[in-house]
Amino acid sequence: MPASSLLRGKTTRWMPWVAAATLISGAAPTQAAGPDPGSASRPGPPSAAPAPRASVPDVMLLDQGGRRVRFRSDVLRDRVVVIDFVFTTCTTICPVLSSTFARLQERLGERLGHDVHLVSVSLDPVRDTPERLRAYAARHHAGPHWTWLTGPNDQVERLLKALGAYTPDASAHTPIVLVGDARTGVFERFNGFPSPERLVARADELLAARSHTASRERM
Repeated sequence: MPASSLLRGKTTRWMPWVAAATLISGAAPTQAAGPDPGSASRPGPPSAAPAPRASVPDVMLLDQGGRRVRFRSDVLRDRVVVIDFVFTTCTTICPVLSSTFARLQERLGERLGHDVHLVSVSLDPVRDTPERLRAYAARHHAGPHWTWLTGPNDQVERLLKALGAYTPDASAHTPIVLVGDARTGVFERFNGFPSPERLVARADELLAARSHTASRERM
């Protein structure tokens, strides 16, 4: 299906997780985008049904360098993060998302690494070894502050379900981007292909909210 046939820019907010591990998600399921390679189906209307309460596990994964990392403790930490979901053999949705992240990487400038971190999670961990992710990342000029994650299938599946991005068939996935503050647990979900400018604007809003909170605490 041509990437341009997907709707752009539908967003929903996620509220803070409870005890640093639980999210209350107001995100509706993403609209059906159809199978990845060559589907003739068209996206349906977005659903208004709220997603259930989900826990965000601190699962052990592998990054593109083959290092063992925990998702919350090592990758999210307390940073503002932008997260997408891709796989290396995808030929339609994923190249668009990764191209968006490459441009986002440039637009964030000095904020990247210091205040903001990019994360791409594999939807196909069985095939996406760290080596494959590293080669795919290189094609998109990923810098040191853009982490790519794979790992044991059961651990990745658990994480994807918690983030509302799981699909039993990776080729049938829909484009999803999450922008959030891991310190507060507030995330916004973009269904479709948000522009780099829109993602930067949301990250800046979260950073401004941090500064405002810090100023109030000093008063």
